[in-house]
Amino acid sequence: MPAVHITQADLAPYAEISEDKANSMIAGALARAPLKAPCITSEDFQHTTAAKAVLIEAILRWNESGGGTVTQNVAGPFQQTIDTTVRRRGLFLHAGAYDTAGHPGNRHITTCRLNTGGQCCSCGATLLP
Repeated sequence: MPAVHITQADLAPYAEISEDKANSMIAGALARAPLKAPCITSEDFQHTTAAKAVLIEAILRWNESGGGTVTQNVAGPFQQTIDTTVRRRGLFLHAGAYDTAGHPGNRHITTCRLNTGGQCCSCGATLLP
């Protein structure tokens, strides 16, 4: 049983998503999260609020992907194309690893299981973009 729980009500303040779509997206995100951070499924996971926020953000990005339009304006020899579509990328983004001082390198907190000889992340850093 995952330590992080998300419902449609958690998404409602940010976007109008039908119940079926929201439940499907939540199930997908919760199924993929352990692939990036296996310890998120343990009941003693200590960063449930942060992990929930990252998952909600990922679901909202997923919901917005593919939206928008492409518009072309032509005036004489000039042409302009405006593309407001949002490209679909991976559910969890990787913007680079940084330690707590903001330097490239280890972004896990000192007490993370990976820093203390464990086999998986217990701080949730692997979920962060």
